[in-house]
Amino acid sequence: MQHLGVALITFREDGTVQLMNTAARHLLHTGPIRQVEALKRVHPDLVAALRSLDSGEQTMVRVEEADRTLQLAVRVRRFQLQGEPHALASVQDLRNELEEKEMEAWQQLTSVLTHEIMNSVAPISSLASTAHRRLQVPSDDGAISAEEAADVQDKIFVPFFTTKEEGSGIGLSLARRIMRLHGGTISVRSTPGEGTVFALRF
Repeated sequence: MQHLGVALITFREDGTVQLMNTAARHLLHTGPIRQVEALKRVHPDLVAALRSLDSGEQTMVRVEEADRTLQLAVRVRRFQLQGEPHALASVQDLRNELEEKEMEAWQQLTSVLTHEIMNSVAPISSLASTAHRRLQVPSDDGAISAEEAADVQDKIFVPFFTTKEEGSGIGLSLARRIMRLHGGTISVRSTPGEGTVFALRF
């Protein structure tokens, strides 16, 4: 029991602690104790749970300290040993697990909202971009001036930005994402009248 990662406490019906393993002392920031009542300094609800829970029952106890917050899941098993009632309690801090679940839920929600918002905004953005291009005053050779060219160059990696009427605006942003996942970068340099160069660096 001393080497198990789960915090375990065994005690008699009168509250006398028989064993408190290393994980329990580490989790509850306490040394060896003789009575479960000594855990009131951690939280009174923890002692109440150890005393009152029926065999197999579980409850949650929130412990707020100066440097940490614990979300303790307390479960008790009661049994007879040589005709004398005993209890075995397990105490687990679920805070990290709950935070991970919460973060995962937020990420999923953000993903869904982003998808829905982009589905709504993309047509507007595309129409606005088309209207903007058609209202531009062309230079003598019919090309976009050197000044817009700079604006487009800054935006081409932005998701859902496109200069094509039928474009989705995800190609270059996806390309940049793929490059980053492989530890590389992608950049563009465009000079009016000379050409455009995309550079992939690993």
